[in-house]
Amino acid sequence: MLKTLHVTNLGIFEEVEVDLRGGLVCLTGETGAGKSLLLDAIKLLLGARADPSMVRHGEKSAIVEAVFDVSRLPDIAKRLDASGYEPEDGWVTLRRTVSNEGRSRAWIQGRAATARELREIGGDMVSIAGQHAFMSLGVSAQRLAMLDTFGGLASDVARYRAKFDEFRAKRDRLQSLQAAENERAARRDYLEFVIGQIDDLDPRAGENEELESEARVLKAAGRLRELAHAAAEDLFEVQHSAFDSIGRALKSVH
Repeated sequence: MLKTLHVTNLGIFEEVEVDLRGGLVCLTGETGAGKSLLLDAIKLLLGARADPSMVRHGEKSAIVEAVFDVSRLPDIAKRLDASGYEPEDGWVTLRRTVSNEGRSRAWIQGRAATARELREIGGDMVSIAGQHAFMSLGVSAQRLAMLDTFGGLASDVARYRAKFDEFRAKRDRLQSLQAAENERAARRDYLEFVIGQIDDLDPRAGENEELESEARVLKAAGRLRELAHAAAEDLFEVQHSAFDSIGRALKSVH
């Protein structure tokens, strides 16, 4: 929740400080009074692009600083802790400066930060609604978040999420173990099949050497068969074969 907004040298503002109480707060005023400028100041704290034209005329820089109460927002407090910006008694301070030369700097809890970190962290603490913001109501997650916030259920939701994450991790672990067991069972069945095939073959010692010797003999027999076939062709089947020549020679001597 935004508690205090302090703006210095931004647009028409020389120095303005706004203290916000709990509940509905309305800013009213004539056109040009600076209502939109306060909104621009908040956007700067949420990582919006810094424009040097926003700096008050004649000043070197503009400063925007805000204090937020996150004591009822455990998810955001946890995220700040993880990012190294631990809330102090539930309070968080964001600060942004813009120079008239276009340079911009940011701080979270007094520590230098980036515009991206402002967007990620500040965006969780502030929601800016425009003319078409109602369209977000079409997103179920947005509706649930609004309902949880309205009912003060942020702590309960955080505990539920933690328990659900724990459940999901254990479920994934169980599924992984079951998959590993199924794989082991399939491997066992395959090995049993292979062992059965080997038992059916009933191999004996030295059988490999015998088979290799037999293979060499069969390979040589094949070569001998090829040579015998070629010799038979030369003797009997080709034109002017040896058989024909011997026959003619025998006729000549008779």
